[in-house]
Amino acid sequence: MTERADRFVTLLLFTFVGPFMGTLAVLILALSSGGGSSSLAWEGVPSAILILVMMGYVFGIGPALVTGIVYALIPHALQRIVFAPLYGVVATWAFFEIAGLVSPGFSALGQSGAMWLIGGVAALGCAAMARLMGWTPKHDGG
Repeated sequence: MTERADRFVTLLLFTFVGPFMGTLAVLILALSSGGGSSSLAWEGVPSAILILVMMGYVFGIGPALVTGIVYALIPHALQRIVFAPLYGVVATWAFFEIAGLVSPGFSALGQSGAMWLIGGVAALGCAAMARLMGWTPKHDGG
C-alpha cells in the first residue's frame, strides 16, 4: 500500500478497534478490582459484556477517532508504540474537554484518570496492531 493508504487504514484501525480495546481495559480493571463476589451469577455475564461493549463504543469512538487522526498524521519518526499511550491520554482528555463545551457532563467524565488510562491502553493496543500489520514504519532504535 502507499503511505497515504497506510495512514488511512491506521486511522480506521484506531477508530473502530480502539473502543473495543478500551472496553477490554475496562473489563480487566473491573475484574482486577476485586469488587465481584464469589457467587456471581454467570448467566448474566454475556449480556453484561455486550452492554459494556456498546457503552465502550458510545463513549470511546470519539476519543479513538481523535487518537487515530493524531497517530496517522504525525511524522513517521513519532509513530512509535511507546509514544502511543501518551497520544491516547491527551486525545481522550482533549475530546472530553471539547465535548464538555456542548454538555458539561462530558468535561467531568474527561477529567477522570480512569478514562485517560483507558485511552492510553487502547492507543497502545492499536499502535501495536498497526505495527504488526505493517501499516506504520518499523524503527531500528537509531
